[in-house]
Amino acid sequence: MAQTLLSVRVIAFVGALLAAPVVAFVAPAAPLPSERRLSRLHGILNHDERNVLFDVFEAYRSEVFESYEMFDTDDLAVSLTARLTTPLWAMQRRKLGYDYVFVDETQLFNENERRIFPLLTRGNTSHVPVVLALDEAQQTRGVASAGLGLLGFDQLSDEALQSVHRSTHSILRLAFFVIQR
Repeated sequence: MAQTLLSVRVIAFVGALLAAPVVAFVAPAAPLPSERRLSRLHGILNHDERNVLFDVFEAYRSEVFESYEMFDTDDLAVSLTARLTTPLWAMQRRKLGYDYVFVDETQLFNENERRIFPLLTRGNTSHVPVVLALDEAQQTRGVASAGLGLLGFDQLSDEALQSVHRSTHSILRLAFFVIQR
């Protein structure tokens, strides 16, 4: 029993860790036989390694859907994207959409989740009113942040922040207060 639980946790952990890169090159029936680099992870794996990852991903999906009867974030993102691309939303978004969308820690969102950002706006401006803050050095997945133009962001600018606000005096005092309790 403990061994089974451990293997389920390992499969779930590996599947969750690799879900975004695997989705980048996994088709419903098998990994894509693409030699074109679809992500950083895809670019470093040979065909056999992709098959192993696909098998792990399939075990993860089976466990999540059939055993736990749950959705993962990709399923929710794809479902929401389908809903936000309907004619009904196209009509409603002028009233219900946001004027601006600000997203912090964008590197934590995978490609399917990022596709939602421009669809949340009113859609009545000549530009996409979305501000993305990301730190490529903090990326946890093997997917590059490049390619935001494919998500509807065609005019991008890169602004490097010169100051860090993570370790201000008040934040450090709060952190030490919490740690010492």
